[in-house]
Amino acid sequence: MIKGVIFNRLHGSLYAPLKAAVEREFEGRIQPLGYLERQDDFVLKSRHLGLVTAAEITDLKENLNKLAERVEETIDLDGLIELAEGAEAISYQKRSIEKVINPVRIAVAKDKAFCFYYEDNLDLLREMGAELIMFSPLTDPCLPAGINGLYLGGGYPELYAKQLEENESMRESIRAALDNGLSCYAECGGYMYLTKAIGKYQMVGHFDTVSFDTGRLCRFGYSTLTANKDTILCKKRDTIHCHEFHHWDTTQNGDAFLSEKKGRKSWEAMHAEGNVLAGFPHLHFYSNTAFAKQFVESCSKTFQ
Repeated sequence: MIKGVIFNRLHGSLYAPLKAAVEREFEGRIQPLGYLERQDDFVLKSRHLGLVTAAEITDLKENLNKLAERVEETIDLDGLIELAEGAEAISYQKRSIEKVINPVRIAVAKDKAFCFYYEDNLDLLREMGAELIMFSPLTDPCLPAGINGLYLGGGYPELYAKQLEENESMRESIRAALDNGLSCYAECGGYMYLTKAIGKYQMVGHFDTVSFDTGRLCRFGYSTLTANKDTILCKKRDTIHCHEFHHWDTTQNGDAFLSEKKGRKSWEAMHAEGNVLAGFPHLHFYSNTAFAKQFVESCSKTFQ
C-alpha cells in the first residue's frame, strides 16, 4: 500500500500545487514528502548492458555527497523516517544453511571485466564455509595457489578482450587447472572468457565455440532452468531461477539445462562437461540453495 510520495525531476516551483493536489485528492491517505529536481551535473552514464559501474566513476563519492545535500534541502527526511517507523514488521523464515565439513577455497574473478555477481551468491558460499579468494584475470599472472574451485562471474569481458588476450599466463593457468579437474562455475561473461575467442581476441579456449556480438539483447529476462543431466551444481531434473542479459552470443550454447519462460518459450542452455558448468544464465543460489551446496561440495573434492 502506498503511504507516501516523493516527486522526482520536478522543478521546485511546481511542488506546492502538486503537494496540495495530492493532499486534496487522497484526503491524507498519501503523504507528500518532498521532491528532487533534475540533476544535470550528476548523471550515472549507461552503456548497452546498463549503468557504468561504480568503480569506473572517479568522482562518485563527491557527487553522492552533493546529491545528499540537495536531498536534505527538498525532501522531508524526518517525515519519511516517521512514516517508515509506522510500517508493519515483515515476517520471514530464516533458511537453515548447512556448512561443508572440509575447508574449501574458491577463487572468484573480480575486476573491471568480471563484476556482475549476486552478492547473495557470494554470501551464501561464505555461510556454507567456503573461503572466497578474489583475483583479477586482467592483471594477475595466474590463479591463486591452493584453491579448490573457480567462480567466473559476468561483466564486460568484451570491453577488455585485448587485455585478457594479452594476459596469456592467466589464460594458460585457467586452462591447465580446468584440464586438471578443478571445479568451475562460469556465467555469462565468465563463460565467454572460457570460449576460444571473444570477437578477434583469443580467450581460454576450454570450450570449442566462439563469442560474437549480435548487436541486440539475446534471450533477455527471467526464466527457470531444469537440469537435463547431473552437473557439479545439481542433479538431473533439479530446477533453479535465473536471468539472462547480454548482447553477445556463442556458436554453441550447450544443452545441460532447459531454460523456460513461463507460458512463453524455451531453449537449451549451458555446457556441463565433467568439472565445469558454464553458460549465459546468471543463477540465483537462494532460489535453490542445494545448487550452492553441491558446488561447494564439488570444489572440496578438487585441489590446485
